[in-house]
Amino acid sequence: MELGNFVSLDLETTGLNPKEDTVIEIAAVRVQNGKPWSPVYYWRPDLCTPHTRDIKTGEIHLHFGPSNNPYDFLKEYCGDVSIIGYNINFDMRFLNPFLAQHSVVLDNPTYCVYKLAKKILKLESYKLGNVAIHYGVALGHLARTEFGLIAEYTEGKHFAFSDAIALAEVFMSMRPELEKMGVHSFEDIGKLEQGRLRRI
Repeated sequence: MELGNFVSLDLETTGLNPKEDTVIEIAAVRVQNGKPWSPVYYWRPDLCTPHTRDIKTGEIHLHFGPSNNPYDFLKEYCGDVSIIGYNINFDMRFLNPFLAQHSVVLDNPTYCVYKLAKKILKLESYKLGNVAIHYGVALGHLARTEFGLIAEYTEGKHFAFSDAIALAEVFMSMRPELEKMGVHSFEDIGKLEQGRLRRI
């Protein structure tokens, strides 16, 4: 599958243990032929306390989809394209059981941009914010991104909506470097992660 077609996914959770903690936010941005769709964003107002998240819904785009089960729409939105994330295995360990509670299965192939960044960049820190700075991706409060989307970002805080947008832009910014390495598809990324890609 070509690198210009993917879904950028980010979650926020109440903690680090999938057995004890749960999902607070889900955000996704689908990119088709290098162009973004309107993002989808779900949040749990019962869990968004001042100790976890302070969100003003009027400042972001909320899209719950047309169906009675909003998570059905998330599956429809993702389709069959590859999903990228920053430490995606962590996200999926939370997301799959959470979606299963709503009778939804999301079994798209997944790829980790964090691992990818460590493969192709030499940075002191590989936090998403630092990688975004490296590529000149704006993370400012209500910043208009290169994709023309509005992303709210507060220094030192995680916010799934802005992180999913930033991640999509970071990945698109990586494409020229990846292509120089002979990476032209997500299958090639899988080979690169496993050390099986012959570099050009």
